[in-house]
Amino acid sequence: MLKARHPRHSLRGPVGGRRLIDPAAYRDVFDAAGQILRAYFKKNRLALGMPKAELMTELLPRRARDLADVYLDWLAKQKTLVVQGDLVNLPGRKADLQGGESELGQKITEAFEGEGLTPRSPNELCRELGAQQQTFDGMLKYLTAQGKLVRLPSGLFLSRKALDDLEGQVLGSDWETFGVPEFKDRFGLSRKWAIPLLEYLDVKGVTKRKGNERVVLRR
Repeated sequence: MLKARHPRHSLRGPVGGRRLIDPAAYRDVFDAAGQILRAYFKKNRLALGMPKAELMTELLPRRARDLADVYLDWLAKQKTLVVQGDLVNLPGRKADLQGGESELGQKITEAFEGEGLTPRSPNELCRELGAQQQTFDGMLKYLTAQGKLVRLPSGLFLSRKALDDLEGQVLGSDWETFGVPEFKDRFGLSRKWAIPLLEYLDVKGVTKRKGNERVVLRR
């Protein structure tokens, strides 16, 4: 990644409760921001955007990080970038699929949906599809951003459809409370999958942990 060249005195001391910013600092940041974003999207072509925090880490020296919002607002007004929630993007840029990428995305989605709650590892699927690793990894991120796949905190990937089906089955069951063994038996899961899925259901508000059991939360 490219780093902004910060003037030695770009941030002056407080005056009247405010910090003065050398105009040269703005010019440097303006130039560097565009370079950093272009380099990021060249490497991550299918990314929906670059995380704001990552851009600010690359762009500003540590002592200037508290001015991140000021710089972002100014860069947006200068049309150097577009702020989209926690992401920033180049104006007019879209993460469009090209060539055989759409077909690859469809195959990945169908594979995860077809294997339900215990899909094979991404590396296995990548090898089976004969895809280049970098392209495959980019597609995983793209499909996750699109909401077709979900990456659990444990790092495991599942299809959105499989997780929606799981929520429906838990809520539609006769369970008021249940333990890990019951959950594993009912859905044919190993502990590797059961624990991350239970944590996912807790976060989604479908279940709530109480001691060694889960309480089903039905509205």
